[in-house]
Amino acid sequence: MSRTSTEVGPGPLEPGPLGAGTLGRRLLIRVVALVAVLAIGLGTASTLVTYTLLLQQVDAQLDAATTRQQNAPGRGGERPPVAVTLPDAQPVGTLVILVQQGTTYGGVRTETPTGQIALAAVGETAAEQATSAVSAGQHVNVELDQLGLYRITARQTPYGLVLVGLPLAEVTSTVRNLVLVEVALTLFALAAAALVTGTLMARSLRPLHRLAQISREVADTPLHTGQVELVRVPPSDPGTASEVARLGSTVNDMLDHVERSLAAREASELKVRQFVADASHELRNPLAAIRGYAELTRRERAALPHDTAFALMRVEAEAARMSGLVEDMLLLARLDAGRDLELGEVDLTEVTVNALSDARAAGPDHVWRLALPEDAPVLAWGDAARLQQVLANLLANARTHTPAGTVVEVALSQQPGAAVLTVADDGPGIPADLVSTVFERFTRADAARSRSGGNTSTGLGLAIVAAVVEAHHGRVSVDSRPGRTVFSVEIPTEASAAPAGEPDRH
Repeated sequence: MSRTSTEVGPGPLEPGPLGAGTLGRRLLIRVVALVAVLAIGLGTASTLVTYTLLLQQVDAQLDAATTRQQNAPGRGGERPPVAVTLPDAQPVGTLVILVQQGTTYGGVRTETPTGQIALAAVGETAAEQATSAVSAGQHVNVELDQLGLYRITARQTPYGLVLVGLPLAEVTSTVRNLVLVEVALTLFALAAAALVTGTLMARSLRPLHRLAQISREVADTPLHTGQVELVRVPPSDPGTASEVARLGSTVNDMLDHVERSLAAREASELKVRQFVADASHELRNPLAAIRGYAELTRRERAALPHDTAFALMRVEAEAARMSGLVEDMLLLARLDAGRDLELGEVDLTEVTVNALSDARAAGPDHVWRLALPEDAPVLAWGDAARLQQVLANLLANARTHTPAGTVVEVALSQQPGAAVLTVADDGPGIPADLVSTVFERFTRADAARSRSGGNTSTGLGLAIVAAVVEAHHGRVSVDSRPGRTVFSVEIPTEASAAPAGEPDRH
């Protein structure tokens, strides 16, 4: 059987290289966070440096203004001045306060080139704030009432303490504008970093995401069915030696190895199935001959010694048992080969009634119960003979592996799109370690469930059930615990849901 390999090219990527929780999203967040930290750090540093430089300039201007104020008229002599004179060279907004013998004089340079400014123009509160905040030789920032933020220094002179201050309105305005510009640039840098990084990240991670998508498709491929189509990673551009390209090449090599292994296993399984089918077919005639000759001896067994008669009886019984085993193996081989089913509309109600009647006759020491819908018969689409065999095997399994007096209840119901058949008993149940393998071939649970009918089980009854139900595109399951074992079978009720002649092996 041939296999074909396909290559997956670029296409819609879900959830996408930058989807939630992906590597791309985490890298994008970290890059943007790094850019934000750097931008904030650089902005803060530049703001502090700018503010420091501006303060140094103000301090230089303040020292010059203090020197001019000391040399202004009215500062010498023995009698203290009664007012503060501001030289014309002092810049507008210069604050001068003189504290002399407990009296405070102060003024602010206005637009008028010359003139005396009364203390009221400064304000008693502002004068007290300035005097209490600064000592001789200091340069401090003081928020003065009605005047704003000032940079003030003080010098002790023979005629009193002189305080000179310059407004910091221009400094604060410059720093504020600088902060606004830095915030705008930071936001722009973050947006640009997110856009550029996201674009580059999406392009860089697209091959890796495509590789993950291909791996998911391979993981979802039912490799156990034999015939599969394994996808391939598209080849990279010539000369590409990236990690993703090498990983893609390695994945393709791995898929080639898996495909060769599957081909070898399928070929081996085909040989085994063919051998089982051929052997079962060839054994039918010898076994039929053995059974025939054993049955012929029944006429003369009364004249034979007891041991010889018993031996012939056991030969006949074992030949019959082996014939049943051969028939079961041949049936499984045909189902594995996809033998056509004789499909049609099947009345499961009639099939269930007939199968339960046969089981009641074969196991009179069990209690058999039947639950059928009262309104209408339950119909399904399938092979009537094979579905009859499914129910017969389930009932035989319940009869063989449960003690006398066990209640076996068969229920049939109609569900949307499927007919549901259940076979339940109140026997000892199936061991928990065997529940998952109960439908495999040659699986037996003899140690857990009593065997009222002798050791006649071949271990293929439930395997045939599973194979026939699978061939009908149905489903079979088991739920078992001590005192309650339930086998459930779902069979499609529409022709479109059932196989069109050959079971789907994919």
